[in-house]
Formats: sequence, C-alpha cells, structure tokens
Amino acid sequence: MKKVNIIVLLVVILSLTTSLLADVATGNALLKEKKYAEAREEFQKALPELKGLQASDIQNQIGYTYYKENKFKEAIEEYEKTLQIEGGRASTKANALTQIARLLITPDKNYEGAREAYKRIFEIEGLRDYYKARAQYLISTTYFTEKNYKETISEAKKALEMEGIDDSTKSMAFLFIGRAQKAEKNYKEALEAYLEFETLLKNEAYLPEVRSAIGEIYFIEEKYPQAREKFTQIISAEKASKSYKSLSHLKLAQSYLAEKNNEKALEEFKILVEAPYVQIAHKRTVEKTIKELTEN
Repeated sequence: MKKVNIIVLLVVILSLTTSLLADVATGNALLKEKKYAEAREEFQKALPELKGLQASDIQNQIGYTYYKENKFKEAIEEYEKTLQIEGGRASTKANALTQIARLLITPDKNYEGAREAYKRIFEIEGLRDYYKARAQYLISTTYFTEKNYKETISEAKKALEMEGIDDSTKSMAFLFIGRAQKAEKNYKEALEAYLEFETLLKNEAYLPEVRSAIGEIYFIEEKYPQAREKFTQIISAEKASKSYKSLSHLKLAQSYLAEKNNEKALEEFKILVEAPYVQIAHKRTVEKTIKELTEN
C-alpha cells in the first residue's frame, strides 16, 4: 500500500512539475513574441508553486512585462516583490533595483529616488562586486543628467576605486568624468579621462564622441596637429555618424585656418562641401568660408 501511495505522489509531483514548466515555457515564448499581457498571465499561473531562484526569476519577468507595456507604476510594484522572495538570486535582485531606478527616472525624473534604489544594491547579500561598482557608476549618471557635474565626477571616481569593477563599467565612468570635466571647462582633467576611455576601448559606440571631444580640447589648446589626428580618425571611421564626420571635417579645416594655412584650409573645405556626410548647417558655413577665401 505504501509503494502505491509513493508512486501516486510521484506521479502527482511529476504532473505538477510538467505543468509548471509548460506555463513558464509558454510565458517565455509569448514574451519573445511581445505578447506581454499573455506572457504575464502564464507567469502568474506558475508563480504560486515556485520558490527561491525560480520564483525570483519569474517575478522579475512579471515586472518586465509591465515595463514593456509602459506601465511603470505596476512594473515598480512587481520588481519590489522580487526583492521580498527568500532564496532569490542576488543578481536578479540587483537587476530589479536597477529597473526600479530607471523607471523612477522615466518619466518622473525622480533622480533622488533612483539614487536610493541604486544604493540599495550595495545591501544585497552575496552580490558580486561587479554589480555594486556598476550601481555606483549609474549613480554618477543621474547627477550628470541633473547637470551637477561636481557630484558626477565624485561619484564616478568612487566607482573606479571599487573592487570588482569590469573594464566596460570603468570605461563608462571615465566617459562621464570626461563629459563633466569638459562641461566645467576643466580641459586637462577632461582630456585625461577621455584618453583613459580610449585606451580601454570597451564601448566603441562612444568612440566618435570621445575622439571629437579630444579633438576639440586639442583645438582649444592650439595643438592643431593632434586635433587633426582625432578628427581624421572620426572621418575615416565606418561607424561614425554623418553628423560627427561633418563636424570633424569642419574642425579639421578650421584648424588649418587657425594656423593661417589658407591653402590647405580651402582644400579641406572644398572636399567637405562635396562630401556625402556634410550637414546642411555646416555646408552653409563652408560655402561662405570658401567664398571668402577665394575672394581674398
């Protein structure tokens, strides 16, 4: 009789497990199809029977479905539930708090609330240092958005000093230090930060911005050959946008004007005015300059 009861129990457990897995699998499939409400329904069906890691992950997914529907208040509420589940992954909790911070910023611009959410990441037990360093860097970005450049620099430097910081986060911290120092017109310090970013070379999407900023600083410091080197790198880069290429070529030509090398400046202006990437606003300036140079 005991053997029969055990077999029946095992069949029931196996049946429940199979049903749960099916609900989760269906939810994930619907999520990929961007059917967020339907995916959420499947996750909610499975959630009461789940515990620990699985419950935490699925609860996080529920929050994500609301986020994708732009239902930010509901998303925050669901992400907060993720934090209350015992035995949940530390990384899942960090992700939930990161999402909460982002949702507080968009659309309410609650930067102080976002910073508090990021700081809560430091308190998660068993969390890898990488996540804490990234949270610290993200705190600096909130200050930059508020144009509080001194705090941006201070908080980003704290991230750089933290153990476990990865090169990608490190490069982004240097980027925001560079941006903030440049905004404060601390060009020496900005240049140092931008050059550190360029050396790490972990976020190539920002390279045109960084090289443009380096070129501008060299231009301001009247180091024209060094400025041209950076502008040329942008012009020749396949992934650089037309606006960055156009601005860089304009600055390159203007650097020759600053050196009173009108012949070379005119040559570059003529190339730029016919370039496929020239921007309308720049083209007007270039045409006017070409006219002035040819008349003199």
